[in-house]
Amino acid sequence: MRVCRLYWIRNQSHSDIFSEGYVGITTKSVIKRFQQHLYYSKRSNSHLSNALKKYKDSIVVEEILIGSVEYCLDVESKLRKEKNIGWNSDSGGAVVAKLGGIQKPAVSERISNSLKFRYEQDPTYSARAGGKNLGKKLSDLHRKKIGDSLRGKSCAWDNSNANLRVWETAEELFIEYSKEKLTLKEISESFGFTYENLRTIFDMFKNGWIPSDDDSYRKFKQNLSANGAKDN
Repeated sequence: MRVCRLYWIRNQSHSDIFSEGYVGITTKSVIKRFQQHLYYSKRSNSHLSNALKKYKDSIVVEEILIGSVEYCLDVESKLRKEKNIGWNSDSGGAVVAKLGGIQKPAVSERISNSLKFRYEQDPTYSARAGGKNLGKKLSDLHRKKIGDSLRGKSCAWDNSNANLRVWETAEELFIEYSKEKLTLKEISESFGFTYENLRTIFDMFKNGWIPSDDDSYRKFKQNLSANGAKDN
């Protein structure tokens, strides 16, 4: 089971997790995710970013529970049933597309409509996004070839020059990428990277790579965690 954490960012005066503060989930440590929120708050006007700037001296970060991705999503959906509750802009449980092999219907429809709009409004988008396959259902063999090309012996994270901090963050990056809210540059900056740092991983996302579905990547994460535990 892939470990996921549900956390609550709040003001010291807050006591009701159902209506106050910010509720989120992460497959990283809560502290690392909070640091990303802080970094992004410098250039964002979201509810959370504004709150972090306004109450910076009285912010409390709590890890509420640890469980599977599915369980954390379920709890988040109950704590944030609608948009704009507390410091959350989105409703809970509906932003992690395909993470762990699940995809909420609302997310699927939103992504579909978004892509449809792009094709209708920009005649060149089809060609730039691989228009020759538009409307075609990928066969199992085609999907396997894509997977094999990404999961071969020469995994990008095994390269001697690979930035391990980038690859360690792949699942979190995929979450933000799937939301389709930020530009790739904005996603990069929110994680403390440049776009050039993440160009390869974004290209892999575009080609259908899902970190949580990749056995080689999961082994890489396990080894990384094991080595980190030894260092500590």
